[in-house]
Amino acid sequence: MLIQDQNQNIYAKEQVFSFPFGIPAFGDLVKWALSASSQIPFYTLRSVQENDISFVLLDPKSLFPDYDPALDKSDYSILHLDSSEDPRARLFCITNIPPDGSLENTTVNLRAPLLFNTEKCCAAQCLGMNDHWEIRHSLMAIMQEDLSLC
Repeated sequence: MLIQDQNQNIYAKEQVFSFPFGIPAFGDLVKWALSASSQIPFYTLRSVQENDISFVLLDPKSLFPDYDPALDKSDYSILHLDSSEDPRARLFCITNIPPDGSLENTTVNLRAPLLFNTEKCCAAQCLGMNDHWEIRHSLMAIMQEDLSLC
């Protein structure tokens, strides 16, 4: 099944996720399309309701194999997931790219990831309990740690 948005963009049903609680500051927008970017490990999350609103997401496990934001059990249960080990669970982190697009000032929110249930096509932003992960982690610092991204 295909889903068409207001600007005639077409998405496969499995690309469109419902955020029943919205995303903070975007609470009225509850349908979002997730698509892989041509630049790994990035993804795009675009509002199906307002196409000019989108986020660049990062797959944190691609850079930090041991990434564990220590989400609460209730974060998983509201999305009908058993735990972080559930094969239907996927985590992504929102990047904050400054208006000038400079890599030096781009940050990644590793503290409050987006949790997806890939089977039920629902997702939520969750606040992790692990203080190790920052809300504004420098993307440049990540890239310097993993020179294979450069």
